[in-house]
Amino acid sequence: AKDEKKNSHEKERLTCAHPYPDIKVRWSRFPLIRDWLAECKQCTGPVLISDYRDAFFQRNPFAMGEPAISGLQVFQEHRSITTDHWLVKWPVNDCKGVTFQ
Repeated sequence: AKDEKKNSHEKERLTCAHPYPDIKVRWSRFPLIRDWLAECKQCTGPVLISDYRDAFFQRNPFAMGEPAISGLQVFQEHRSITTDHWLVKWPVNDCKGVTFQ
């Protein structure tokens, strides 16, 4: 079972998604989502794309009275969250069997 999981992750790491032959599946979700939204005529409001495992909301970010959204807004984790941080080290080691120093 562990070998199957490892092979599954390796396949995902090496697989690209049509129509983006140079972008691996993991990252192709962003241009694919952009394409889907561009094709969707009734999709006219703000869109939030987030990794579900570590996103917590205390209230609706799109509710009335919240700041207006204009253009693309991109955020990343704090610079103290490195591959040496326990929040990264534990899941990467558990999932991929890789330890960073």
